[in-house]
Amino acid sequence: MKRFENFRFWSVRFLLLLTFLSYYFLMVLTHFDKVEAYANPLQPFKGSVYFVGTNLYAGPYPDPAALERLQRHNGIRRVVSVLNPETPFVRELVLSEAEACRRLGMEYIVLPDAETPELAGALTPSKVKTYVHGYFMTSGFSRMVREVATHSVK
Repeated sequence: MKRFENFRFWSVRFLLLLTFLSYYFLMVLTHFDKVEAYANPLQPFKGSVYFVGTNLYAGPYPDPAALERLQRHNGIRRVVSVLNPETPFVRELVLSEAEACRRLGMEYIVLPDAETPELAGALTPSKVKTYVHGYFMTSGFSRMVREVATHSVK
């Protein structure tokens, strides 16, 4: 009988603790833009920035500090994002990036469908140094950016 009372005593407390922890976990996920820069387990897989062609760079999602570095070291003046702001967690990232670009005086374009002619127009060679990104910088994304950029030249 004593064992059963201990189980009831601790199981109720464990469920309460689990409820509170899940609330905090959900709260953290709804503000993913704040957490992403500091506690992102996928950070090592995001890749790095690549020079694609005439004033065109491609890479992973940049946090505000990375945007400042891109502007200072590479002279980036335009950011093109292919993230879809309709996705709940991505919406926070897009809003955060838009605010950082506004603060730095950079042009910010969101084109969630990577196959659109607008993306080809945004990636045409110009005098404005452009950084295009998805969330990850994969070889497929890099190849897609190269293909869109070369087709827009023709």
